[in-house]
Amino acid sequence: MVEQLVALCNSTLEEVCAAKICTAQSPGELLTVDIPFHIAILDVQLMESNGIELARAIFLRNPGCRVIFVSGFLHAVSEVYEVPHFCFILKDQLAQQFPRFLKRAAQEAVVEAGQTLLIQSGKQTEKWALADISLLERRGHWTYITASGGREIKTKEKLGDLLRRMSAANFCRCHISYAVNLRHVQTLELRTFVMTTGEKIPISRPNEQAAREAFFRYIKDHIH
Repeated sequence: MVEQLVALCNSTLEEVCAAKICTAQSPGELLTVDIPFHIAILDVQLMESNGIELARAIFLRNPGCRVIFVSGFLHAVSEVYEVPHFCFILKDQLAQQFPRFLKRAAQEAVVEAGQTLLIQSGKQTEKWALADISLLERRGHWTYITASGGREIKTKEKLGDLLRRMSAANFCRCHISYAVNLRHVQTLELRTFVMTTGEKIPISRPNEQAAREAFFRYIKDHIH
């Protein structure tokens, strides 16, 4: 199965981008790979664990990773909705379904890689990838911007002004003091976004309907 997937990846990705493909026979082996993952192809059922828990572990390191689940069992489709994922494919449909979904995931990753935000912090200007930014929080006279791995920067620029410069539709203002990148949201609870890190971000009552609509629109557009 691994050999088949690698062959499909190579033949599909060569027309989209240059890609480094890593393979692993166990979750532990995969998690020791010290490079960021843009796409992860996981079986739902594994011998020593399962693909759901492995996906959670990957999201902690790479919240923006697109997960493609494969399985030989149709009933597994209900399990994968426990975590964000790009698509679910049955193994007997790999040849027909896998290339088009992988190509779409790779094309989105390439577009995101080119989307950046210039942030002025004191006398320094830094360029951050929009896909890496998970949270914006206004505290006093500063806006704090958090990215994957807990990296943080602060700027005098107001939250609303930053969001106007961040044209990506994945950002949602859920509170007068908070905006989240929906790519980094694990679940939506009652007036709360739970991030992939486990952090809980409040949703104010005036923003509740718009935040819920944005979340479910994101799910509809990104889960296939």
